[in-house]
Amino acid sequence: MIFSVSGFSTCCLGLLLAVLGSPAAAQNVPAAPPRSAGFGAAGAEAFPANSAEPGADYSVEPVIIKPKKTTNLTVQVTYPRLRPRPGTAATDTVGIAAFNREAQAFGTDLVKEIETTARANRRDKIPTLLQVSFRPYLLQQGLVSVAFAITQDGIGPRPVNWATGLTYDLRTGRKLAPADVLQQNAAFKTLLLSTLQPALDSSSDCQLEPDNMAWDNFVISASAYYVLLGDAQIGRACQTRALVLPWARLKPFVSAGSAAGRLSGGEKR
Repeated sequence: MIFSVSGFSTCCLGLLLAVLGSPAAAQNVPAAPPRSAGFGAAGAEAFPANSAEPGADYSVEPVIIKPKKTTNLTVQVTYPRLRPRPGTAATDTVGIAAFNREAQAFGTDLVKEIETTARANRRDKIPTLLQVSFRPYLLQQGLVSVAFAITQDGIGPRPVNWATGLTYDLRTGRKLAPADVLQQNAAFKTLLLSTLQPALDSSSDCQLEPDNMAWDNFVISASAYYVLLGDAQIGRACQTRALVLPWARLKPFVSAGSAAGRLSGGEKR
């Protein structure tokens, strides 16, 4: 269905511990896409060109950035390039170019930053590394949502692992913020906190920081809304996680006419 990009070893990033509504229902792989391994899973997996989930409206091609070789720098960066498939509606292709520009800029900007760091580290012979992998969660109904997994080394006392989402409404050519998808009100935050807390209670390394819960880092799939939680929300000692909430639980927070309405039953394909 969906594949993760090669180039990540088991030590790099334990991304996406799914929390599926019940306090006891935690697993190592997100609920959606169901047949995919999460970032950091054992063994590398190939990401074939033009891969797409069954029924997807667009194909995803991996683009690999190959910077100039430097003695103390290792770079493994792959970002997605979207292309319409035969039969893709014309209305759903408006924002493809905008998405591709932003995805490319995300990867190239990270490379520029790590190259600057590597130059500063060269005199002291400090190994410097950047790995960027991506995984698409949604490729249909005029919506694209992709999660990036990033590992950076040489910028501090230990490698830094983080994740970020990029979600686009291709019909408007606009990147979506959380408020464009769901109402970010007090009731929504209460639901997220009540679902997240049991998972964090099981780990002494994780500390919940409610005051830092901006909920601005997310991806969406056809079946669920994922909040990506990193150092600022749950502490540096805790692996990056995804809080997974099925659309069925989120109907009270879906605004009329929002992009989420296409996925939660508000709009037919």
